Amino acid sequence: MTRAEVKEHNGAPTLFINGVPYPPFAYFHPVPIKTYIEEFRDVGVHLYTWGWSDVISHAKDLGWIGPDSYDYTSFDKEVETFVNADKDCYLFPRLAVSPPSWWYDLHPEEMNVYDDGEREGVSLASNVWREEAGRALKNLIKHALEGPYAEHFIGFHVTGGVNEWFYWTRKLPDFSRPTLHAFREWLRGKYRNDVGLLRERWGRKNVEFDTVTIPGKEERLSRDLGLFRDPGRNAAVADFYQFLSETTADALLYFCRVVKETTRDHLAGAFYGYLLNQTGFPYYPQHWGHNALMKVLKSPDIDFLCSPYQYHDRGPGGVDGLQAPVDMVKLYGKLWLTECDHFPYMWRHRLAKTLKETLEIHKRDFAHNLVRGVGLWWMDLWPEAGWYDNPEILKLISKLKRIGEASLKLNRPNKGDGVAVIIDAETPFHLKLGTELLKPLVFDQLIHELYRIGTRIDIYLHDALADPKMPEYKLYIFLDTFYLTKEERRVIRERVQRSGKTVVWMLCPGFLSEDGFLNEAMEELTGMKIGVYEVKAFFEGLMPTFITVTDFEHPITQNLPVTTFGTATGIGPLFYTLDPSVRVLGRLLVHQHWNTGEEWPGFCVKEMADWRSIYFAAPKVPVSILRNIAKYAGVHIYSEDNDVVYANQYFLSIHSRKPGTKTIRLPRTTHVYDLISEKYVARDVSEFKVVMGPNETRLFFLGEKSLLIEAD
Repeated sequence: MTRAEVKEHNGAPTLFINGVPYPPFAYFHPVPIKTYIEEFRDVGVHLYTWGWSDVISHAKDLGWIGPDSYDYTSFDKEVETFVNADKDCYLFPRLAVSPPSWWYDLHPEEMNVYDDGEREGVSLASNVWREEAGRALKNLIKHALEGPYAEHFIGFHVTGGVNEWFYWTRKLPDFSRPTLHAFREWLRGKYRNDVGLLRERWGRKNVEFDTVTIPGKEERLSRDLGLFRDPGRNAAVADFYQFLSETTADALLYFCRVVKETTRDHLAGAFYGYLLNQTGFPYYPQHWGHNALMKVLKSPDIDFLCSPYQYHDRGPGGVDGLQAPVDMVKLYGKLWLTECDHFPYMWRHRLAKTLKETLEIHKRDFAHNLVRGVGLWWMDLWPEAGWYDNPEILKLISKLKRIGEASLKLNRPNKGDGVAVIIDAETPFHLKLGTELLKPLVFDQLIHELYRIGTRIDIYLHDALADPKMPEYKLYIFLDTFYLTKEERRVIRERVQRSGKTVVWMLCPGFLSEDGFLNEAMEELTGMKIGVYEVKAFFEGLMPTFITVTDFEHPITQNLPVTTFGTATGIGPLFYTLDPSVRVLGRLLVHQHWNTGEEWPGFCVKEMADWRSIYFAAPKVPVSILRNIAKYAGVHIYSEDNDVVYANQYFLSIHSRKPGTKTIRLPRTTHVYDLISEKYVARDVSEFKVVMGPNETRLFFLGEKSLLIEAD
């Protein structure tokens, strides 16, 4: 029996097969095609995942054709196709635990119910589904591992909900009977069966555990102060959102536990952790169900997590943006796999218009995952698509895979050399439905600005700050950490308010707490007095929020190409600095200034005895200011051309948006070896120049190439 596991190796979670580190680079195709498998075999890729069915288009069904009735004919034929095409193949099929259509006919009461009464898919709270689908999953795994090709399996990728463990959010889920029952039981657990505490937090005198209902659309759109609900007295909606995420995580972990109990020598994994995808879809941030990431990371029943990378600005010149805080996943010892599913040049919906652009995107995406020390799979999105059936693409993949395999022998710990971006999983629970705040604050800030600073960007939940394994950074940027408990605030203060660190705070860190709205919590964290202004009802949703720079003499604001920044989406309440001891670098521009008689300080810096605090009252800070802050904090900047930079102690990658001569500064004197052209660019340098075309990727090894590449 083949044994697969994930364990720490040279400073990073690593895939091991039969006790040997194995490169985590795979090929996904929906239905195995012998020719395509042979092409990947011939370029040295022997790790495969696949799945396509009527249950979920991008996952294999369980062969579950009726109550306690199974047919594995299709599954067996597909496994045989792999083995016949590549005798050295290792497989981790993508398996759909969502029920087949016949199951819904037998159990309509176990289906998800939207706010308008429509039924679609299974309720993730359904115990009937978990038990019956769990049995079907167990039977398929036993069949695979008792069959003639058992030694080729290394694990099982479990999918549910709409493949990636969420409900469709075109409407509001889930008003089903299983969800209502589970929500009431969950509330009993959270409030220790104390109805008085429930009434206090919900602000409802007559509510009982047995009379609780699922919050409807009007309630989910409600707010107490601007976009916020008061966590101390109006927690009903926030509780439901937390329950929805924990229930999703519980379902996911239930099926991973089935995998681990059926075989302890194989991997279990799933799509999860999509906390950075605060896009324009109005219901996503609260209804993804991915906000219980900490519960998943702490579970021993899951070995790997994965997701596609962001679908926004991923074309030529764009960014391989994360959907999840991958560095957080690694901190907890889990393997991360990125799904690289960009449309190639020959496909009708392509982003890349030429073969060259396709190759440059492949280099960029691989380089990002290489630098982070994680894995990926190259994906054919549809059956017989043939996205990699091209000799130049296959030649490149062969080279990239060899680089990735060689990197496993390097010492790869995260040393905190870049910028730590800190996010929160619970803050969305306390916001009204919509993305007017989270999209510019998190999604746009990352995709359009932070990735282009010119240094490494690492992303964590604030929970990581309590973990001694988290590296120390010179610069921390807190994006949406609005909801923080007293204990969480204490941990943050102890970790970042010391040792000359620089900390950036956005809008209102700590303003939301279990005790309600707390102005003093913001001062506790930022070291500044912060004021709050409730936007008048007439202006709600209409008033853009911008900051204009007013002091250009500070290192953070010198030589800026921009003077005004912020968001045109209507947000509120507004926050501003009241502290006379700060240095004001910019002021908040609001349309109600005639109502208040002033423009408030909204961009400030304060030098403490042992650390520095920077505060912004508007989101979407431009890259030029962020780069100046990074330099002010002592973070090494490789490039100042607004290109996408991925870097660690061994590798440096640049993906250009505009052509020209790039000046690259290194943190130490070293050799620079181009891994694609296989030539030294420079020796014993701390700075070098490279000419790049538009939308081009360069991937360098920093050091003597013999450390990575053995002599021929």
